[in-house]
Amino acid sequence: MRFLHLSDLHWGKKFSPKFSNSLLEFVKNGKFDYLLITGDLTQRAKKREFLAVKRYLDSFEVPYIAVPGNHDVPLYPVHLRFFAPFYRYKKYFQEELEPEIITKKVCVFGLSSAHNFTSSEGRIKRKQIENLRKKILRTSPSQIIIILIHHPIIYADPTDRDRTIWGAPNLIDLFGEYPPDLILSGHYHNRFFCNLKDFYPKLKKNIYLFFSSTSTTERGRKKEKGFVGFNVIEIGENIKIDRFLNKNDGFINIESIILKGNYERKETLAF
Repeated sequence: MRFLHLSDLHWGKKFSPKFSNSLLEFVKNGKFDYLLITGDLTQRAKKREFLAVKRYLDSFEVPYIAVPGNHDVPLYPVHLRFFAPFYRYKKYFQEELEPEIITKKVCVFGLSSAHNFTSSEGRIKRKQIENLRKKILRTSPSQIIIILIHHPIIYADPTDRDRTIWGAPNLIDLFGEYPPDLILSGHYHNRFFCNLKDFYPKLKKNIYLFFSSTSTTERGRKKEKGFVGFNVIEIGENIKIDRFLNKNDGFINIESIILKGNYERKETLAF
C-alpha cells in the first residue's frame, strides 16, 4: 500500500498556490491508496478556509482522512472557541474528528489532540485513549498499525521548546501495552524522525515517529524555512518512508528510510 502523509496545509493567508499546484500534480502521478493528513488544514478555522481546503483535497481524487490541529479551532468568535470548537470543522470539512482506515494489511487510527483551551499545544483525554485501546484490540497481529495525531507525544526536538501534548504519559502507557508501528504527526513545520523506544527503553518494540514538513505553506521552520514537503509511505515486505521537499516547481526525494527490526537510512541528499 502507498500513502501520502501531509500536514499543516494552513489554507488561508500563508497558503501558497504555487506549492499546492505542484502537490496536486505529484499526487495525480503518484498512485496513492490514501492521503493521511495530520492537522492544521486551515490558518484561522474560517468557513471559507475549510470549504476551500476540502475542494482542494477532493480534487486529488484519492481517499483521505484527517485529524484537526490547533489552527482548526477558531480563535474568534470566542463563543465558538469555548463552546463549539469543532463546529466549523465538522460542518464544512469533515464530521469525524478521529477517523480510521481498516484494511487487511493496515489499520490507521486518528487521534484529535486539538482543543479549545490553548492556541498552540495539544491535549489527549483518558476517554480517547480508552477508545483507541478498544480499536487496537480489534486488530490482528498481522496488521500494521498507524496513528495520526497533530501534536507531538514526546519532547522530540531538543532545539525547540517542549510541545508535548497534555496526557502523553497515559498514551505512552497504552503503547507500552499495545504498540503501534508508526505515529505520524505535524505541528513542528519541520521534518523529524525518531524511535519512541529510544525515549522509553522498556517498550516492547520499536515505535517510529515521523513528523511531516508543512505541505503547502511557506511557514517551514529552522532548516526548512521557506520550504514545503511531505512523506511518502510504502508498506510491503518492509515499511519505506521517502521524505520530499520542494525544489524549483516540483519536489525531490531527499531521504529514504527503511524500517526493519531497526531502521536504516538508505540515502540522504544534501539539501
